[in-house]
Amino acid sequence: MLPSKDDPIEPEIVQAVTEADTGDGLESKLRATVDRQTYGGSLLFNFGAFVLPALCGTLSKLWVASIDSSQVVTTDVYTYIGVVVEVLNEGLPRTAWGVIGDRSTQTIRSRISLSYTLLVVKSILGIILTLVFIGSSKQLVAAFVPAEVRKTSLTYVRISSVQALSSAIEVAVASATRALDHPDVPLSISSTKFVVNIILDLLIMSKFHVGKRTPTVHGQALIRMACDLVSALTGLVYCVWYLLQALGSNLLWMLPWPIAVTKIGMTPDNAWRYHSIIFGRSIVFSFLNVSLALAIWDWFYTRGQVSLTPVHSSL
Repeated sequence: MLPSKDDPIEPEIVQAVTEADTGDGLESKLRATVDRQTYGGSLLFNFGAFVLPALCGTLSKLWVASIDSSQVVTTDVYTYIGVVVEVLNEGLPRTAWGVIGDRSTQTIRSRISLSYTLLVVKSILGIILTLVFIGSSKQLVAAFVPAEVRKTSLTYVRISSVQALSSAIEVAVASATRALDHPDVPLSISSTKFVVNIILDLLIMSKFHVGKRTPTVHGQALIRMACDLVSALTGLVYCVWYLLQALGSNLLWMLPWPIAVTKIGMTPDNAWRYHSIIFGRSIVFSFLNVSLALAIWDWFYTRGQVSLTPVHSSL
């Protein structure tokens, strides 16, 4: 029997459908909030990328103050070096933003190539600035550190000079990946730096540190240098992962064979055998690389740490 217009079944169905739509709507809104392709998600990623380094700087000053309050002024040298390096960091990356981020005239391959070029140029400039700061450490101490603590601050300044290199690499990777619509990369760099800083401070600088060695200001400078280098290398490895795969395949397999064929007796009869070994094993090597990358990705996916973008029929 067909239901009448007074039958309550239809309102119940409508209510159930409405509740399902509401649940899907909340899930889609939540996903849009943390999606790096949206304004809100990108804002959260960038906010975290900028806040975590500021927390690292504050924690460093607190640890130095707990060791020797008269040496807190020495930590300002790190800030002054960062200001000088910022002149370098505010030049090329901002210009590259308009070039690497240009989707209308640049292909993805050319944008990635420009990112590698930016990374190489910034690394070279960072090395030059580091050498300049180390060579002029006495002048830096005389300009920015009070006379009472200049003698003990010289080593701190030389250690902090490495910031020029690490900051140049870190900013280059962050600028390039943001232009390539990957704001999660700068966040991963800052998160790695923050976590390593906390762990090393607790193990070395805290009152409950490991071992009997007394914490020093120079030890704190070494910790900060280690955090800067780790974060820079993290972004570098993250950015050139596919390039490293290709280099591994070529260096570990393709390069030794041209050397080997000059030593073995290759004839027209056995040439195809060596040809199949060289190029066939290269495919196997690439297969193992890709399998390893997929295994790592699957490990994160099965634990809910990464997600797949839904596929629509319009694609």
